[in-house]
Amino acid sequence: MKASDTWRLIEKEELEMRRMKEEGAIKNARKEEKLEVARKMKNKGIDETLIKEMTSLKISIINKL
Repeated sequence: MKASDTWRLIEKEELEMRRMKEEGAIKNARKEEKLEVARKMKNKGIDETLIKEMTSLKISIINKL
């Protein structure tokens, strides 16, 4: 079965799906980092529009922090 072209396609798709999952994990980590930075900025009294500008988070998300 491994010698067949079908197996090669499935294996290629599996590798691509794994890569996409890893990239998703990186994106989630970055979002968590942005949220932490925004939380610290808000606690220091920095204006929400400046926090939005610096972190690219939505104002609605910043308001919930």
